[in-house]
Amino acid sequence: MSFFVGGPFDDGDAVTGHYYEMAGGPEKAQVWGYTAGLSFAEGDEVVLHGMSIRPLARVTVARDGLVPQVVLRAEVGMTWADTPLDCSVRGCDWPEVWRFAVPGDWASGDYTVMLVVQGHSSQHMFVVRALQPRNRLVMVLATGTWCAYNDWGGSNHYQGLVGDRQTDAAQDVSLLRPWARGFVEWPVGAPRIPHASPLLTRPRYPHMEFAQARGVSKKYASSIRRY
Repeated sequence: MSFFVGGPFDDGDAVTGHYYEMAGGPEKAQVWGYTAGLSFAEGDEVVLHGMSIRPLARVTVARDGLVPQVVLRAEVGMTWADTPLDCSVRGCDWPEVWRFAVPGDWASGDYTVMLVVQGHSSQHMFVVRALQPRNRLVMVLATGTWCAYNDWGGSNHYQGLVGDRQTDAAQDVSLLRPWARGFVEWPVGAPRIPHASPLLTRPRYPHMEFAQARGVSKKYASSIRRY
């Protein structure tokens, strides 16, 4: 279950409307989390911050790939915490709920974190980097682009809740918040950004129409998380 602000919208609002994912109140079944950093190496501690109305969450860490490989499972104690209205700019400031050291046998790559409670689930991700790279090829991840487009909490570099009228995009965004839905895992059946529309027709943005209809971040396709 996601919590979106906005609506009702018509087709044009799929592009111009401002709808985004945000934590609900304490009466909502929900679980959210984020790590204190974007990348870690062998021996580093991964610190997970989070909140939920439920006392326990099932957390699964997996190395991402064509066939994801689960590397860690745990039951993590959770507690409720308020979410600041400016969390997308200043961070969520949720309590630490779990920490673990990166084992030496974890291969470098992208790792997903699935958090599940009854009635809701959410995802996060982080990178494990090699202390001593052995290969001549390197994959450079577009983390700057991901962060610029992440609209969890209401603000990114393209739309936002800042300024006198709380309608401006944010010059600065926080890393200390969840990734919006669609960033960690490409939504099933989701279209990509079209390169062109037929001549003499109104431009269509099927990826944003899909996002509005399915409760996915309108910027999921711009994050270029999946190729």
